Amino acid sequence: MKKYILIFVLILLQFNSLNSQTIASYMLFIKSYGVHINLFDTNKYILSITIALSLDDISEYDLSYGTFTEEGNKLILKDKINGSEIKLIKENITVSNDLLTDKGLVCFNNESFIYTNSLFTFSDNYKKLDSIANLNYKEIIQNSESCNINEGKYSSDKGNFEIKINSNKKYEYKIDNIIISKGNYVINGSIINFYDEYLRYTFKAEINKDTITNSNLPGYFDNIKFHNMSNKYK
Repeated sequence: MKKYILIFVLILLQFNSLNSQTIASYMLFIKSYGVHINLFDTNKYILSITIALSLDDISEYDLSYGTFTEEGNKLILKDKINGSEIKLIKENITVSNDLLTDKGLVCFNNESFIYTNSLFTFSDNYKKLDSIANLNYKEIIQNSESCNINEGKYSSDKGNFEIKINSNKKYEYKIDNIIISKGNYVINGSIINFYDEYLRYTFKAEINKDTITNSNLPGYFDNIKFHNMSNKYK
């Protein structure tokens, strides 16, 4: 337990920076990782995950970026890159109350987001993400050529990111071995559609010679490629 408390403190400190534009911050903590929502006065948000593989190995990844709206006791996060929506419910209308998940990522684990704004402030990293959102992701164009994909683990050329393709049309998308998205997949021509059963949303990617590329899965802000590692060692 002491180990997890220490990791939790380190994760919080990892977020720490100076910024007066933050209007609310929420966080949930599950053993080796924390998920954080940062709301700005520009109606922008960043949802990120900090993963502690050990006390000396802590990494942060931005999973979602876009705009937020409030409808009654609901907070809706609309991702600018892939168009998905995360819906959270406030226990009370006031901003300083915890958030419950109505529709979100599997890594939320149905845990509550705790309001933390009175303790920490965060940077406006959304400016960098805004530029990335406008430049890095290109719209997938349907290719009539029929493609197949082999089952196995597809790892990114930059490490840390992995897509597992199972024989039963199921997939898992992981970052540092934490499941970020999971569900069913369907191949249509050269496009693979990942239906996230938790977010109830379909992400897309392209298939090219047993390589997955141009994905809009959560946290995919660089045009990295996923290569079939099962074939590599055959």
